[in-house]
Amino acid sequence: MSSEGHFLYFAFGSNLLRERLRLLNPSAEYHCTAKLQDYSLRFGHWGAQWNSRWHGGVATIEELKEAHVWGVVWKISNDDLPSLDEQEGVPSGIYRPLEVSVETEGGQLRCRTYQLKTFECSLPSPPYKKVRAKMMWPRHISLVLMTGVPPHRTYATYNSHPIHLLMSSPLHT
Repeated sequence: MSSEGHFLYFAFGSNLLRERLRLLNPSAEYHCTAKLQDYSLRFGHWGAQWNSRWHGGVATIEELKEAHVWGVVWKISNDDLPSLDEQEGVPSGIYRPLEVSVETEGGQLRCRTYQLKTFECSLPSPPYKKVRAKMMWPRHISLVLMTGVPPHRTYATYNSHPIHLLMSSPLHT
């Protein structure tokens, strides 16, 4: 997972947006789209605590056989790992880091990702509408808006992996 001074991070929620991820992790570079098998995308809050900053549920993943979650793999400097953990609430005990294997066009990759430690299902927060709105653009434009990667580097991958459906799938309750 970590080599040559960087690690791979699988993002599936608000960190699909380059501008969000780079707020505290300026080294983040788009690597590829990927599928996390046997997990489901869920929205909720941590335990009994309502998140006043997000005003609703945040994204998490939950193990579920035969389900999958589409996302983006970012290549990030090891120097940014503490800030990514902080952004994800690891020191506060909100999210836990996981090492997962994701499927890409080039094969399997080991990546870091995050999961809520104590999950209570709820509706997605309004900020996720920004992520979803960017996914409603034509396929190649949508991924460019999210990751900042030029169309010539994303179009083939994006057309074969329908990441634009990520936020439009029904919630499991």
